[in-house]
Amino acid sequence: MVFTIFGLNSELAYSQEIRSVEIQSRATQLDTNSIVPESFELSGLKENQYKVDFGSGVLYLLDTNLPLPHNVDVEFRSFPFNFSQEYKNKDRDLITDNDRIYNPFRSDGNGPDDGMLALGDLEKRGSVSRGITVGNAQSLSVNSSLNLQLSGRLNERFSLLAAIADDNIPIQPEGNTQQLQDFDQVYLQIFDPKNKITAGDFQSKHNTGYFLRFNKRLQGGRYESLIFPVKGDSAKQIRSDVSGAVSRGKFARQTIQGVEGNQGPYRLTGSEGERFVVVLSGTERIYLDGKLLLRGQENDYIINYNTAELTFTAKVPITKDRRIVAEYQYSDRNYARSLLYAGSQYTSDKLALNIGIYSEQDSKNQPLQQDLSDAQKNVLRTIGDSLNEAVASSIDTVGFTENQILYQIRDSTYFDPIRNDSFVEEGILIFSSNPEVAIQQATFSNVGSGNGNYVAKERLAFGTVYQWVAPIGGLPQGDYEPVVLLVTPKQRQMVQASAAYKINESIQAKVEWAGSQNDINTFSTADKSDNLGMAAKVTVSGAQRIVDDWKAIAEVDYEHVQDRFNQIERFRNVEFDRDWNIRGLSLNENQSIWGARVGVSKQDKFKTIYGIKSFVAGSAFSGVQNALDFSVNQRRIKANYGGSLINQTGDKIRADFYQHNSSISLPFWKIKLGFKDDFEQNKRYHPTADTLNNLSYQFWEWQASVSNADSAENRHELNYAERTDWLKDSSTLAPATFARIYGYQIELNKYRNQRFATRVNYRTLEIKNDELTTQKKENTLISRFEYTFRLFKGSISSGTFYEIGSGLENKRDFIYLETSPGQGTHIHVDYNNNGLKELDEFEQAIQADQLASANYLRVFVPTDDYVKAFTNQFSQTLFVRPAAIWRSKKGALKLVSRFSDQFSYSADRKNLQMPLADQFNPFLFDIADTLLQSMNSNLRNIFYFNQSHPVFGADFNYQRLGGRNFLAAGFESRTTEKTGLGFRWNFTKNLGLESRAEQGAKISKSNAASLSNRNYNIFYQQIEPKLTLQPGTLWRISALFNYKEQQNRTQKNAFGLGGERSIVRKTGLEFTLSTPEKGSLFLTGNLIQINYSGLPESPVGYEMLDGLQPGLNGTWGVSYQRTLANNLQLSINYNGRQSPGLSIIHTGGVQARAFF
Repeated sequence: MVFTIFGLNSELAYSQEIRSVEIQSRATQLDTNSIVPESFELSGLKENQYKVDFGSGVLYLLDTNLPLPHNVDVEFRSFPFNFSQEYKNKDRDLITDNDRIYNPFRSDGNGPDDGMLALGDLEKRGSVSRGITVGNAQSLSVNSSLNLQLSGRLNERFSLLAAIADDNIPIQPEGNTQQLQDFDQVYLQIFDPKNKITAGDFQSKHNTGYFLRFNKRLQGGRYESLIFPVKGDSAKQIRSDVSGAVSRGKFARQTIQGVEGNQGPYRLTGSEGERFVVVLSGTERIYLDGKLLLRGQENDYIINYNTAELTFTAKVPITKDRRIVAEYQYSDRNYARSLLYAGSQYTSDKLALNIGIYSEQDSKNQPLQQDLSDAQKNVLRTIGDSLNEAVASSIDTVGFTENQILYQIRDSTYFDPIRNDSFVEEGILIFSSNPEVAIQQATFSNVGSGNGNYVAKERLAFGTVYQWVAPIGGLPQGDYEPVVLLVTPKQRQMVQASAAYKINESIQAKVEWAGSQNDINTFSTADKSDNLGMAAKVTVSGAQRIVDDWKAIAEVDYEHVQDRFNQIERFRNVEFDRDWNIRGLSLNENQSIWGARVGVSKQDKFKTIYGIKSFVAGSAFSGVQNALDFSVNQRRIKANYGGSLINQTGDKIRADFYQHNSSISLPFWKIKLGFKDDFEQNKRYHPTADTLNNLSYQFWEWQASVSNADSAENRHELNYAERTDWLKDSSTLAPATFARIYGYQIELNKYRNQRFATRVNYRTLEIKNDELTTQKKENTLISRFEYTFRLFKGSISSGTFYEIGSGLENKRDFIYLETSPGQGTHIHVDYNNNGLKELDEFEQAIQADQLASANYLRVFVPTDDYVKAFTNQFSQTLFVRPAAIWRSKKGALKLVSRFSDQFSYSADRKNLQMPLADQFNPFLFDIADTLLQSMNSNLRNIFYFNQSHPVFGADFNYQRLGGRNFLAAGFESRTTEKTGLGFRWNFTKNLGLESRAEQGAKISKSNAASLSNRNYNIFYQQIEPKLTLQPGTLWRISALFNYKEQQNRTQKNAFGLGGERSIVRKTGLEFTLSTPEKGSLFLTGNLIQINYSGLPESPVGYEMLDGLQPGLNGTWGVSYQRTLANNLQLSINYNGRQSPGLSIIHTGGVQARAFF
């Protein structure tokens, strides 16, 4: 019946899909529904390397030697059903014999059973696996994974939603999309319409009050309830929320002044000066000039959570004038931190009550990342609130341990040429790998040039080695010291209560009070008098109808905040400091703000409001603000004005501050004319005189635009803007810089099969007076181009993305972290037999036993060094499939339909300034090392003939992969280029031949001293025919031969590397036995004869020998996989390798996986 259904008209199937799939295991789910067999096409694997179960939509990998993960492109149509599943309304086992008498209301205990994984009526997805790996060249390792999702009803009242996993993922998701894939969320929720209990990971957001606001990522428990109605009154309800959890991060707020022509990245730091932090995904709020931005490559910004780097897209040009505010949580694991919250809200027709209690504290007896000694704890007890005095030695006796940078303590005698005498320095740290003396571990802190006695000497695989340097003239000559700034345990608490009452239909009043406690060092009992603070706010507002739709608006409010009051997160407007002209002022005084606003409005067509406010912060600051807001939306004419004037006096400031922004748009024929401006004048005076100080400034920015109507499907806009900045010159303000901005954007969305969008922004910055500013003249171009189309019933489809701009490139370092065997990507080869794990001695695992024992991960770490860079991002895909329209034709069109082509290219390049033609060219590969900073590119094209034909097919492919990393010590680049021709020919139903010829190059270059022996240029040619006999579906046997020649075209260097040649002859057999009842068995064996003219124990030798040795090598493997019951899969594998002069290496493993 299944085959009959597969033969149904394709109109039952969904449209053709094209996907790029990353194969991470031997079984990959392509689709949850069944796949139409004749529609399936795959590139990236040979036919004998995989099989597809079209009924279940699963792709099975047959080639056990294929390294994972592996990327393939698939194209198929799917049915709207999964034919491998059984669909029924009733269980047929419940049918009884008609001649037997039974009671239908009596249970016989034969209910539904899912075996050992029975979970009732809950919908479940996922798997659990356990496995072991063992070998004679590695220790036994155990691996396990659990990934389970549950959803459904527990009973008539309660429902369940759960995501359970045992993976501890140390990285955050990529922040380049609006919606994040939170793959590290583990939680369980039980809920009904009025109650919800959450255990595990959850995000808690609270903004019901004015003073108590927070957004936290937590791990723990939470209970939420709704009582509705209250005592039968449907207008009354009570909401409660109680949480007890471990806080995953700490709040930070950072103000960043934009840099001319720099789209980023901008580095985010910790609230206590931490240079490198990890931002918790989804917790950030990014503001630009007071406007909240939207995350995503297609929107305003992207963020790398793991390196805390913020980059803006072409939609948001960044200049020296832009004000960036970032609020976020970052991972802070100095102490175990707990968070308790309890809140309740009561609402009725007239009354609303709200109370919240918040407590967040570090456990001083549970330090995590810092292991405090008794001496360090005593330091923290004595310093009180003087946190800058929490400096202590970081030297710790740990004993010798491999894979760590360790030191020995020695005395050193040195000669000081200034003092002309010899001195003895006691207790200095000397790097050592001797197990008998290397027992000291230390963390070095940068204390500034000339303030330390150590310098960074070299990079090893696990970090930086520091070296002591002798003082000269009694003065230190280094930058680092083995000291750390200890982080104190803290406690923050707040209680908040508010009441809002609706006096009548027009007037309402609200009052709120909050009390805070902030202890910044719970180790110390000193300096506690400033921990408690209070704040309060009262607001009375009203709106009274005057006539028709006209309303009168009035509001008065008063806010008082004590100097000791400490906020949990920002509660005032994000531009509060700018609006009151107090940026850069530290107002540690009691603050009082009162205000009044009056105005009139008519629906959304007209509004005008006048307001006056007073802000007093002790004797330091006093200001009065007069503000006017005006808006009109009448007969398609829109106009807005918002302005304020502040007069300020006080001990810290005396100023007059005026700002306004306005806009107007007018319809004219089929277009819309627009104008907007932004003006700011800040005259700051010396406290005792009427002369301007150096902080005075003024700017005026205006923009005129022409666009089509808002309702049009296609959007066009052309705009021109100017900005002039004035700075203090003697006793007045004088023009300092002048900028012109030209902009154009277009979006074409009218046609279903095409979408076109582009945005261009060009800015010129002129310097009017170079004595007033250090800013340099600069021209900046930022542009984005997007175009996708699908033509001729999908026979031609294309997608293009192109973006240019400028920003910064971070110099990075990398280290190798040790992990469990089989969980890493690299192995260590001690080429020079010195016992040290140096950066140039780590190689990517190639052979099966190396993959099973690989126990090092290569991890990039950021630095503080950035270099100005011009960016060029480009991606292009083009698929040509004439068969989509000419498959059923005859003659020449039928012949053309047998051909198809897949082309893709992507490049992300950062370089120094080049000629414009080169800067804009995304296909430029040959760039001088002095100009190119970083680049990642992938060019691939496959030209097919008879791609899906069962008898004969051929393909011609070209691929070029390039990558370059900008390191602190130089650069590192790798390029792989290959051209290949392949064909397959099934002589008969049971016998087939496939062959592939290929030539290419592998190029590695680096100017870093630690990677100098990794420079090579290997040219290779190879051919591999393979004959396969498959008389039926039960078994298959293949014989293959591979001939490969390689030559390193790099000239010999100081290490004696260069000019190496190799000839590799490989003969192999593969056998596959597969039955639905007993599973599948795969056997493989290879004899590899290698002639090699160079030094095997070297990076180029490892690359040319594929991890083997010159002479006759042998590799073999066995894998067996079987499905037990309906949801349990057993896998057993064994691999062996024999190389001349070395013992046989055996590696084996077994894994059981249960599917839900």
